[in-house]
Amino acid sequence: MSMFPSPLGREYNPGHSTGESGGPTPRPMRWGFGLAVLAAVVMLVTGMVLLSSVGTSRTEVPDEVVDTYIMNQRIVAWGNLVGGLALAALSPQLLKGRYRGWWAGFLVASIVVNALGLFVRVSGPASLVIIALLAFAAVFAYRPACNRFVRR
Repeated sequence: MSMFPSPLGREYNPGHSTGESGGPTPRPMRWGFGLAVLAAVVMLVTGMVLLSSVGTSRTEVPDEVVDTYIMNQRIVAWGNLVGGLALAALSPQLLKGRYRGWWAGFLVASIVVNALGLFVRVSGPASLVIIALLAFAAVFAYRPACNRFVRR
């Protein structure tokens, strides 16, 4: 029941939402979704591999250096696990045009964590793949057609 009844039916009332989206999801948004899900999978696998290899090979270096390396490796591993789970959870909402700001925040945080992991040399080429996938996902998800879709 509407607060202000109208003689027109629901389908003709511009103030009544039908719950339907404004149209089909734009193709760049679907590409951004796919790349983000792929990056989330790679991030989860990388995070698990990094956590499983923490401290397995100690060499002839001081313990302080090894401890710092292990701490940095754990930070990157947990960052990948949390970022991968968050992106995997938020990516389906991207197709509906919701939570794009939160999605972008976790995406940028994941790019920063992986770039820092490369900088301090605790992660390998998988971080480059993650950074590339996330960067392209962001480019696709913020195309003009996607912006119009989210504004509806």
